[in-house]
Amino acid sequence: MRRVLTLAALSLVLGGCAGGARTSGMTVFVPEEPPIDEGSLLYHGIVVTQASVGEDKRRSEGLKVPDEDFRRALENSLAANALLAKEDPASFQLRAALTLNKRSGSRFATVVAATIQYSLVNVATAEVSFDRQIENTYTARYGDDPEGDRLRLANEGAVRENIEEFILRLTEEVATNPAFGVTDR
Repeated sequence: MRRVLTLAALSLVLGGCAGGARTSGMTVFVPEEPPIDEGSLLYHGIVVTQASVGEDKRRSEGLKVPDEDFRRALENSLAANALLAKEDPASFQLRAALTLNKRSGSRFATVVAATIQYSLVNVATAEVSFDRQIENTYTARYGDDPEGDRLRLANEGAVRENIEEFILRLTEEVATNPAFGVTDR
């Protein structure tokens, strides 16, 4: 009986270590200056119409990122970088689909891979202006989290760095993609 109670208590404690990712841990923080010029259609021009989380059934054990948390992290990141539309209608609609895979885990590190497919549609023309799949990994190491939840940290880090890479690629494309042109807003 005592052994059963000890095992039950241990499973509760360890179960708490595999909690879901937090929105704040997946959000890309504000840069010194917004990465987009105020004249671009992207400046406060994007609305998130879809943010979904799928999973690779073969390698998704313990990877928890609810759709709504992913959406909030994406919207918060876009807002922090002057990309989220403040008013309707927006110039662009963003659809993002996230898949997480646990690549490896040990007593000292946990690696999670994030793949996000980003599709940005121009509202005025209904044309896809940006369509990219971005893949990355994030390693959470022993001691990174005082609570010992490296899987959560790896989930958050993989999503955060993927969103950051999306914003970087999107802002780099402004100069060469006429769909993001200058407006008289």
